[in-house]
Amino acid sequence: MNDRHDAARLDSPIAGVAPTLRIASALVLLTSLVGAIVGGNFGTVAAGISVAVIVAVPLLRVAALGVHWWSVGDRRFAIIAAALLVVVGSGAIIAAL
Repeated sequence: MNDRHDAARLDSPIAGVAPTLRIASALVLLTSLVGAIVGGNFGTVAAGISVAVIVAVPLLRVAALGVHWWSVGDRRFAIIAAALLVVVGSGAIIAAL
């Protein structure tokens, strides 16, 4: 195979990631402002949503990259992405105990 073609294929952007990141950024901005301005229970929930999105977006991006790498045949990076998610998930479970 042509190495140049493979590099271009592996480095191609994943469809839908950029718009999703923009939406997540807007959601974080909105919920952070609501949490800071409103206060009370509603503000606390809004701030919690903001923190949850900030934590979830990088993990979802790693998952999307892992699926992408698996589909283009780069099993090493796909397995590393899965291992990273397992480590983070294990840490979350241990922290919850």
